[in-house]
Amino acid sequence: MVPRVVAATIMVPCLTMAYNVVGLFGCYVIAIWVKDVDRGQFMENLTRFVSLNHYYHGLVKAVVFGFVLSVIACFQGYNAGGGAKGSGWRPPSRSCWGAWRSSSSTTCSPTS
Repeated sequence: MVPRVVAATIMVPCLTMAYNVVGLFGCYVIAIWVKDVDRGQFMENLTRFVSLNHYYHGLVKAVVFGFVLSVIACFQGYNAGGGAKGSGWRPPSRSCWGAWRSSSSTTCSPTS
């Protein structure tokens, strides 16, 4: 259990930074090549509106998310019966569905 938790806690922030780099590169490509924005103007606005604190906060969130996600996944897999097949077919508990529903209801509801 411990190696999986450590691995997820390390890798989720790494993936987050990789996605940040890919997103910034895509933003740069679209702005410069497609929308014909001046490079200097793009970089000035990027440094004005995006600070390093945004990346630090994102990394902290990614570490916490990776830890919580791996602990829940290991707990669910450990309590599943029937070996590997049982852990793959274990339905989520009501508490997991309730947490998902309450977190997604504010962001995914069609009325908001």
